[in-house]
Amino acid sequence: MSPIKKPFSCRVIIWLNIFIAIVAHITGTVRGVKLEVVLPEVLMTQGPILVYQLRSLDFKARRARRIETAPDVIIDEVDALVTVITR
Repeated sequence: MSPIKKPFSCRVIIWLNIFIAIVAHITGTVRGVKLEVVLPEVLMTQGPILVYQLRSLDFKARRARRIETAPDVIIDEVDALVTVITR
């Protein structure tokens, strides 16, 4: 099993033993776009979450694993932006 090359921010939906997550890329380049949420420096994962690049991910098929958890403040900010762009 090869390691995950890019970390993901995600919320996992578990239904009928299917592990699907909605994820957004985290990059090393801060562009200052309003749809970026920059991770705090206290985390192992660094850079902005690109909220405008949402994807679904099958955790079982990709053998994905959680690296770390973002603070609730960051999750709330990402959720608010996702709500805006998906309406």
